[in-house]
Amino acid sequence: MNIVNRVGSGQFYTRKLCALASLDAANAFNSAPWEKIDAALIHKRFPAYLIKMIRSYFDGRSIITESGRRLVTTGVPQGSVIGPILWNIFYDGLMRLELSEGVQIVCFADDAAVVATGHTTWLLEKAMNDSLQLVSTWMEEQGLLLSSSKTLTIMLTTKRGYDKPTFKIGDTVIELSDDMRYLGMQLSSVLGYRKHIEVASNKGTRTAAARSRLMPNVGGPSAAKRKLLTTVVHSQLLYAAPIWCGALQHEVNRNKLSFPQRKMALRVASAYCTVSYAAIMVVAVIIPIHLLAAER
Repeated sequence: MNIVNRVGSGQFYTRKLCALASLDAANAFNSAPWEKIDAALIHKRFPAYLIKMIRSYFDGRSIITESGRRLVTTGVPQGSVIGPILWNIFYDGLMRLELSEGVQIVCFADDAAVVATGHTTWLLEKAMNDSLQLVSTWMEEQGLLLSSSKTLTIMLTTKRGYDKPTFKIGDTVIELSDDMRYLGMQLSSVLGYRKHIEVASNKGTRTAAARSRLMPNVGGPSAAKRKLLTTVVHSQLLYAAPIWCGALQHEVNRNKLSFPQRKMALRVASAYCTVSYAAIMVVAVIIPIHLLAAER
């Protein structure tokens, strides 16, 4: 979002269009060829003894299926300490591609996104499509399959009155969405975080409803155990809070986010549903959600 804010600030005539493409590499962790990981280690000038150790680490691996034992020749060992490190070394080549001016690649594990900017629709299209083609070619060379059907794009811009661009991977046109979920964040083409807060609130409400069955107003667990169950809802509501907490200055967002928290607080205090939000927070000794977000 720093890129979006930077290119979307200033005078209207100096602002740029911005688009994000979320890339989906099919079965990425299990598809990384060992010879490509080996080549990446050599390219980064790892000591020879370490390369030999990693080759030995991979050697002789197999999986057991219903039809018998099958040798494995691709993929980083998931659940291992070294697995994420080997993946990062392998995937670093994607981060170092020489892309068009105004284009950046953002990666977290196997989740990659291309962020492109341009003053006009034509410049944005060219920058994004050229970059997507480079990314697609790199993945093919590395033995990965970029799923164009699962790749989504979204416009993230403060400019208005522009022609919608058409993004492609090869001859496949990529869907342009109004909303997109990336790394657990709900992105919206109108900018702002109202959509994300709404999605988080709905998820927290469903969890609160499920947890409420464990906390009847008469009997049930102690208040301390009830508060412990409340942290499950808090973790869902506060995901990525440092990014979107500024949106809580609007009362409608605060009210939306506080609804599932109030539901849990009523169960913690075994109170009637008519008790106000402010009062039940005091009785249940729970910090209001907008303050918890600001704290983070």
